[in-house]
Amino acid sequence: MWQRSDSPGAFYSCSDVVIGRDGTAPNPGPAPVPAPAPAPVKRRVTGAIASDWGSGFCADVTVRPASVVPVMWSADLQVGGTITSIWDATTPGSSGTVTVRGASWNPTASSGSRAKSGYCAQR
Repeated sequence: MWQRSDSPGAFYSCSDVVIGRDGTAPNPGPAPVPAPAPAPVKRRVTGAIASDWGSGFCADVTVRPASVVPVMWSADLQVGGTITSIWDATTPGSSGTVTVRGASWNPTASSGSRAKSGYCAQR
């Protein structure tokens, strides 16, 4: 005698299957083309040594993007030593060429504004 091996409850199933008129799955068409990456925003970066004591120095950095719309700012800096402190910006590096980005309280700048930052370094 045949018996069910599962419980006698009801079972339901749902599948997202679309069948074409001739019984085949329709062609989904070409894959969407991804949007091109936005062009990098040109910016003007200026820097000046604010103080120098021989074995180290502090420098001021100003970034002014060419965009009239506020953009997340960053600047690549060639550091002549090892950064010991930085303000109004963040950087994962401390020597060589480092990329500084706006801090949480000043992440954007536009052509109508400037992002100012600075750092001190030991030679």
